Amino acid sequence: IKGEYVVNIPLDVTGPSTLEVVTNVLGEVASIFPDPWFHVGGDELPSDCMRENNEVMARANEDIPKAVHTFETSVRKYLESKHNKTLVFWDDADGLHGFNADGVVMEVWHRQKVTKYVKEGIPFIDTGYWYLDVGCKTTRACHRRTAELNSSLGGEACAWELTQGECKSKENNGETWERRFDRIVWRKLIGFSEAMWSPQSVTFDLGRSKQAASW
Repeated sequence: IKGEYVVNIPLDVTGPSTLEVVTNVLGEVASIFPDPWFHVGGDELPSDCMRENNEVMARANEDIPKAVHTFETSVRKYLESKHNKTLVFWDDADGLHGFNADGVVMEVWHRQKVTKYVKEGIPFIDTGYWYLDVGCKTTRACHRRTAELNSSLGGEACAWELTQGECKSKENNGETWERRFDRIVWRKLIGFSEAMWSPQSVTFDLGRSKQAASW
């Protein structure tokens, strides 16, 4: 496996024990949480390293997309039938071989797919422009509503790879990103939460935001 994959290696979906291990783990989690929804991811699946492995390719009959679809279908059937869960997928899954969006919820981060889901009546969660680490840089910027929000199940603010202490990362595009949890999440969530829970007439107010942050 090439060095660039060491931090992003997928499970071997063709492995004889992979499905058993995954369903055992998911089953235990599903039994702990009574929520009707279960997020199974499905985004940014790297497949190059699968294609570099001769054993994986042989088990997949040289068709990785079909092997991924077979695995996804098995996991989906397990959670839906055995645990009565409604599955949530990142919208990347919508582009996988044979994916069927019937009966699931899509979480959208590719804005171009929102129009499709609204038109087809597919329930979705809108992440809008609320990526706290990169999308909205300030509390004011996070106080934002998308035009399609009323057609969705709601919005979600996301943040990735955060730390408890002081931390900044140098990205491939040369930008420096703040990674400290309290600086990224707490204050920005105030803007996001008010925008989600309030009518359109409520606009951002810096004084009100500072007051909430001091509670």
